[in-house]
Amino acid sequence: MSIKRPSVRRGIQVNLPSRQSLASGYWGNSPDSPKARVQADQVIERIIKANTDFISLGNMADIWVAPQESLHLLPQCGCVKVTNQSADVRCAKCYGVKLIPGYVKWGYNTMFFSAVNLGFTAQQEPGFNLPPTIEKNANTTLHTLQLTAGVLTSSFQTPDFEVSNPYSTEWELEGLIFNRAPGNSHNIEWSLDRGATWLGGNFKLLHLFRGTIRFRVTLTRTSLQTVSPQFEILRFRHPIQEKPWVRVSRPMGNRRKKREETGITEDESGVSFITVPVKGSAQVFGQTVWSKPWMPDQQFFIELKEGSFAGERYIPTSYSRSETLGVMTLQTFSVRRSIPNELFGAVF
Repeated sequence: MSIKRPSVRRGIQVNLPSRQSLASGYWGNSPDSPKARVQADQVIERIIKANTDFISLGNMADIWVAPQESLHLLPQCGCVKVTNQSADVRCAKCYGVKLIPGYVKWGYNTMFFSAVNLGFTAQQEPGFNLPPTIEKNANTTLHTLQLTAGVLTSSFQTPDFEVSNPYSTEWELEGLIFNRAPGNSHNIEWSLDRGATWLGGNFKLLHLFRGTIRFRVTLTRTSLQTVSPQFEILRFRHPIQEKPWVRVSRPMGNRRKKREETGITEDESGVSFITVPVKGSAQVFGQTVWSKPWMPDQQFFIELKEGSFAGERYIPTSYSRSETLGVMTLQTFSVRRSIPNELFGAVF
């Protein structure tokens, strides 16, 4: 007759037979047996599935993450001083995170061109040179490109970018060029045949699957006495995942209006989102700058894609997570709504 002895290990109860009924060396019903480990895995899977079913009723959200400095894959922005570890101003190239191109969209491959770039400057890129009619602005450390003295209009081309868009999805483009004076203008075109022909219009209609792409930027001013337009940065991206977004629980709004010295403002804080672990990455030039399952252990913010708060961006204020048997099964973070004219609202 065997005697069942209850034993609890990792939250799972296993009934162990007495030693008298087991052959020497028998391990089948041990708490460390494959059977017990499978049972533990099933418990975790059931919890994650239950949480996923709950979150599936929530809203889709985009995520922007700051690149990890430890990877050393991206150039440091010109707005960062040698004597200071943080940016003096949050410029349009790095958004104050010190590395160009700043916040990148999770689930996307982001590419860019600027006067300070990863292997794409007139000195570093073989066969690439700025025309003599375009110069780097030496008056500031933000490294913008502008027309040289005595030039009304001129263009420059970027190097060719090797691209691979596995899902043939729409591309997104942002060109930050400041005209600086009434009447000044700029134009952005792209070429898919190394500069033989040039295209313009709606960049989102481009569904380039594989090949090269090159950009041409034209700066124009009204007179030689007018300041030149300044080129800051060109960013473009495409998804690298079939679903480059996450599901979060629907927020319970608590917006309220406050009377300030500057007028009436709208505030919303103390909102919480719940989501499950999601695997994915963010890439720049095809190099992974965020490879962990998404979790808020770096700077990030989110934007809701649907629901009554679609288009709203939220910044985290606190974060917690739930673990079962050492595996993360749920994460919760409190957020506040991005206020008008705040940095996060300008991120591409």
